[in-house]
Amino acid sequence: MFNSDDFSDGDISKKEDEFLDRLPTQDNNGRWTTFVEALDSPNALLALGFYELEEWGVWSRTENPKLVLPYFVHGEVFIEIETVGFGPNIGQDIHMSISGASSTINLVQQPQTSIHFFNIASPSRTIEFSNIIPSRLDEVDDPRTMAIGVSKISVAAPGLSNAVWDGTPTFIDLANPTHDELDFVGFHSRESWGIWSETDPCHVILPFSVHGDCEIQFFAQGFGKNNGTNITVALGESSAQFVLEQEPKQFIFRFKTKEPTHLLRITGLTPESTDSHFGARKMGIGIHRLQVTLPPDGALVTAKTKKRRAIVSALAPKQRKQNTARVAKTPSIETRGFTTVAVFNKTSNSNQWRDVVSAFLWTFRENSEATLIIQNSNVSGASFFSELMFLFFRVGEIKCRVIAIHTHDTYRDAPSLLAVADTYVHVGSSITLNNVAPHTDKHSTQFIISSPDDLQLDADNIVRITPLRQPIKTPGHLHRVERELENVLDWVRLCEQMKQAHTQWLESSND
Repeated sequence: MFNSDDFSDGDISKKEDEFLDRLPTQDNNGRWTTFVEALDSPNALLALGFYELEEWGVWSRTENPKLVLPYFVHGEVFIEIETVGFGPNIGQDIHMSISGASSTINLVQQPQTSIHFFNIASPSRTIEFSNIIPSRLDEVDDPRTMAIGVSKISVAAPGLSNAVWDGTPTFIDLANPTHDELDFVGFHSRESWGIWSETDPCHVILPFSVHGDCEIQFFAQGFGKNNGTNITVALGESSAQFVLEQEPKQFIFRFKTKEPTHLLRITGLTPESTDSHFGARKMGIGIHRLQVTLPPDGALVTAKTKKRRAIVSALAPKQRKQNTARVAKTPSIETRGFTTVAVFNKTSNSNQWRDVVSAFLWTFRENSEATLIIQNSNVSGASFFSELMFLFFRVGEIKCRVIAIHTHDTYRDAPSLLAVADTYVHVGSSITLNNVAPHTDKHSTQFIISSPDDLQLDADNIVRITPLRQPIKTPGHLHRVERELENVLDWVRLCEQMKQAHTQWLESSND
């Protein structure tokens, strides 16, 4: 639950760290996790310093935008990110950092994917971008100042895994689709026979950490110029060399690691393609299968205490306290003055909730006695709070109060929220009125209804707003290629009716 009163003078942007401390933290096993920064994405990251999510992704708006992970990362971390540049940022190296560890991205005009490695000393959940120039172009009909666009981001943090190799022989056949224990960095997608590398260096992430002696065997072949050249493979600080051949061959390496590691690193490759056209797939080493065994005279180092516990103990006490306190209970909310309530269901992917919040903020931004309670179930928590932060940015400092609740149990808390409503706003993506009426005071609650549905309600305290019709914003809508219409909320009339409801509330309060 988010409460704008928890922030000084309602200025969220100046209390960003406090807001992040209140976010729940998920567990993560260190394997690849992909987040899509697109409208209606179920797994978008919380995006601070960005504009609203769009169908393709999201544009930055500030000089220091941030993406917030749902979990903390530390140690060796890989990030694969799809980006695009805007204006003077095209062709420039911008910085991406996590807790002081940094990498660069050279932005181009078309979407491109890049892979980055970080060694993070202190647990963090924030990915920051810098050395960018928010700009607008006169020749582009868009008033926004943009720099970097992000459409997708994947994260692998093997150091978060608790799995430790106990010396048991482990065989993984990449031709077997059920053998999915390995993660790959710098490789193409798996094929029916195995997998080709794409970059140099490239990494194989083992399903466990290895500490001490081990023997790794893999069956592999080379592509093009990579055949007949010395290639280096390393596990931690231990390394060996080998020579690839065109036909698959078995290679056996013995390693001795001084520190636990999940990463098998392969370097010295020259990724190339048989096709000269732009964008053709480049390849280096092809791996068919891999095996990890303990040498006859080898020994493992006794596993240390689980790293997960070490990470938790390293976090700030405030963060641990916040996470512990997040028990699923009916929210206890004390309201003051005039209270507006809106509850959105879990079956619609509509963004009408943003219009309700915007109308309330613009109408009551100077009114410290006005409160909006909004519960949302139809978007992911990250999308909900990212969009909410952008709405606060657009309005600026506020005196009114906004309580935002994200839940996957749409109806559990609805009765307690509706019981305090002086005004209830109902739109097409709200919960049905049949679930609202029994929990409101029909004589004192003002209803503002904007829905295409034929709702059989008629009373003096009900105001209806006819939805507007506009073309759906599909990729061809600017050129009138696609003209399918959708219902949208009449934002101006909603503001007017909120003011009117507040006036009626004041009159009834003075009686």
